[in-house]
Amino acid sequence: MNAKRILVLMIVLISLVALSVSSASAQSSGVTGWFEGEIESLYGKYAVISGLVVKVNKAGLDDDIDRLRVGLGVKVDYNLRDGVFRATYIDDDDDPLDGVGLLSGMITDKNHKRIIVGGAKFKTKFATVEGDADYYVGGRVKVEFYTSNGKLFAYNIDDD
Repeated sequence: MNAKRILVLMIVLISLVALSVSSASAQSSGVTGWFEGEIESLYGKYAVISGLVVKVNKAGLDDDIDRLRVGLGVKVDYNLRDGVFRATYIDDDDDPLDGVGLLSGMITDKNHKRIIVGGAKFKTKFATVEGDADYYVGGRVKVEFYTSNGKLFAYNIDDD
């Protein structure tokens, strides 16, 4: 092999390694969490669960669930990306906390009334911010939230 081919091959290999490292760090900085509630409606790939719209078509279902149906109490594990809650696993829940959830992720925007995490806006006017929370843009936080009239309300913000 000549020197040019070796150089090109090395550049390609270094690029592939760099790409895999950046992809792994992007996945680890993702926004994840859970939400409990009752399925209010189903349409296409989505379900409305106690006011939260969740993409459910690729979620794994617990063995106790034969199919999703309106009125079923569930706990949904999800990834949040670009403001879309994407269910990864759905478990039945006989006594769900109605419309309450938790997420962990990085704040990408913030003002005195709201924060944005994973593309979703959370109103924060009445939220308790724990003293050790990384409550700034770029900080990783754990947000406890509920839904009301299609909006997300944080009620507790803590460190991740």
